[in-house]
Amino acid sequence: EAAPEPSPEAPAAEPVTEPETAPADAPAPAEAEPAGLAEQLASAGTAEPVLPGQRVGQLPTIGTQSEEAAEPEAPVTEEAPAGLPALVRYAAPFDMTGIGPTVSVVLLDVGEGRGGLDAATVEAISFPVTIALDPASSNARERAGDYRAKGFELAILASNGLQRGMTAKDVEVAVEALSTALPETVAMVPAPDALFQIDREVVKYLAEALKIDGRGLITYARGLNVAGQAAEGAGVPHASVDRVVDEYKEDAAAVRRLLDRAAFDAGQKGRAVVVAHAYPETLKALYDWVASGPKGVTLAPVSAGMIADRAGR
Repeated sequence: EAAPEPSPEAPAAEPVTEPETAPADAPAPAEAEPAGLAEQLASAGTAEPVLPGQRVGQLPTIGTQSEEAAEPEAPVTEEAPAGLPALVRYAAPFDMTGIGPTVSVVLLDVGEGRGGLDAATVEAISFPVTIALDPASSNARERAGDYRAKGFELAILASNGLQRGMTAKDVEVAVEALSTALPETVAMVPAPDALFQIDREVVKYLAEALKIDGRGLITYARGLNVAGQAAEGAGVPHASVDRVVDEYKEDAAAVRRLLDRAAFDAGQKGRAVVVAHAYPETLKALYDWVASGPKGVTLAPVSAGMIADRAGR
């Protein structure tokens, strides 16, 4: 009967109560998730953020993910000398050295009133895009500040203020007003249906006005592209849009097909530029395309190609 005596000591190991604290901490992660982005992009399929300079459809390069992940914050600090042209001064950081074919996305932030997404959803984009804002929209300056704080480069969306038949002075005054409203911008892009871009005299005046602060001009590769000709003639940095991927509010599948064609274009000529609107279907398509798109194409801000062209690269 001496054997049963150790048994009362066995329960001594039971007073461990640490597991009781675990359930109290468990709910915290769920509260931190942003519901808005998850709801609006439920079918958008990328789990890994695409970093600046990362190739579409490929994993981030080993050893560079942590360094590049911090890069989007860089443009917020205005450390570039004031004398630099706006294209360089406000460009998102991007090194074109050794980069193969690139696709640049100019995203027109049309606002919720025109079927676009809210600023919080747009600024959550995890891959490089150039966001174009209409200075005439009521909260353009506020949205611009939010996007710059997240590291995006911006362009002026010229949907108002410029018209056919304007004089040189009219254009100069209009460009100054637009640039003053959104000063931290790299370029100007007309709305796809803006008629002033087919007026030879107006686009000539526009190119000269953009030279004052050193902004670039983004035009559309349609017809004679007289706006592009004017930019080249004036020595203004210029990018030509190959495709508007959602001009008729196409669904996500159609947008992805056009993005694939843009990637093919980039493979043929080295670079491609597309314009997209910040519509829910478009953003879903962009996320899915970035996650599973064709290999060998690198996403780049539009300024990168314009600066490289200027440097003769």
